[in-house]
Amino acid sequence: GECFVFDQRVSVKHGLVPSEKYHACHGCRRPVSNFDRTGPDYVHGICCKHCRGDLTDKQLERFRERQRQQDLIDRGIVQKPLF
Repeated sequence: GECFVFDQRVSVKHGLVPSEKYHACHGCRRPVSNFDRTGPDYVHGICCKHCRGDLTDKQLERFRERQRQQDLIDRGIVQKPLF
């Protein structure tokens, strides 16, 4: 079976090979299944069904800005900071 781990791999298979079955929610850091990522409460980089109703407007604003900046890095528009 697969195991949830507390690092960037999120879940691993035998031999500690990273799995794509679960991902970490950026709002609460809980594991989110691929199925849950298709639900209405999941917003990539912001929240999931576990934390959507618990986040303050200030937190949501901060997470949206963080995701906006990450999207710019992923598209190569800005460089990732060195620190």
